[in-house]
Amino acid sequence: MFILDGFNDKELQRKKEQFISFWKEALGERFAKAPKSFQGDFPNIVERIIENNDHGLAHAATVWISAKQLTSLIEGGLGNFPPSKINSLLEEACIFHDAGRFFVPREDHCRYKEMQEKAIKEHHIAGVDLAMNLGCKSFVVTNTIRCHDFFNKKITPHVPSPRFLLGEVVRLADKISLPPSQEVDRYWETGKRLGTPFFLPDISLKERTSCYLFASRDQLNYFLAMFLLSPQDFSHPVLQEAYRSWEKGKREAMERILTIAQKEVGLKGETLRTFLRVIDEWKKATNCQW
Repeated sequence: MFILDGFNDKELQRKKEQFISFWKEALGERFAKAPKSFQGDFPNIVERIIENNDHGLAHAATVWISAKQLTSLIEGGLGNFPPSKINSLLEEACIFHDAGRFFVPREDHCRYKEMQEKAIKEHHIAGVDLAMNLGCKSFVVTNTIRCHDFFNKKITPHVPSPRFLLGEVVRLADKISLPPSQEVDRYWETGKRLGTPFFLPDISLKERTSCYLFASRDQLNYFLAMFLLSPQDFSHPVLQEAYRSWEKGKREAMERILTIAQKEVGLKGETLRTFLRVIDEWKKATNCQW
């Protein structure tokens, strides 16, 4: 996990382990209180959230750690709530921000295909429904879930920006929960799990530089999206400075993408040359300095 300067990494790791332990039990308890119809349609959903490594409980805990660090640096807090309320809202938002990815019913369910597609492409929307089914009653939390994947108006024009500072904190914490090169690896694992092609040469430069993030047809576009964010895409000076610190690792992340292409995917010859040319053309078109 990404540790901001001035924080004790061993203490944060201990807190992360406590968070995971608590929510393993809490999610089970919430599921047991959910409507019987929900339990019957989604019998394994808690296990999916707990067991998944790239967007499940472990990732939620890492995002929570980053969010806690950021919160402690913001003078005046995140709103007119007592600290205990802020803590509970923050935890719930972190737990459910990516959980919509797992909101898929049993395979014989009449809406299985429809809900599976929504969970993959619109997890920020599916996550709100899932959170409410598992006891979430806070508009602050559901708005945070709905808006957490807002990048900027160019990349995600159909996703609104968060209405609350808490949502901005979780949004940034999600982006910087791991160093950039490790974030590439996390999305690489996600793409393999979902069967997303690594690189499709037929995607035009126009498509790659348009409003593409949630319509991306290959993993390369997901990787490149992180390079288009800047500190100015965040609303609070503390968040801007945190992102400025994090993005120093973007050059290493670009190198990691090239390593995956050559050593893990096995691109070579003309395909590799096309891959490199696509990245160079994309960098020029977007004025990317990384």
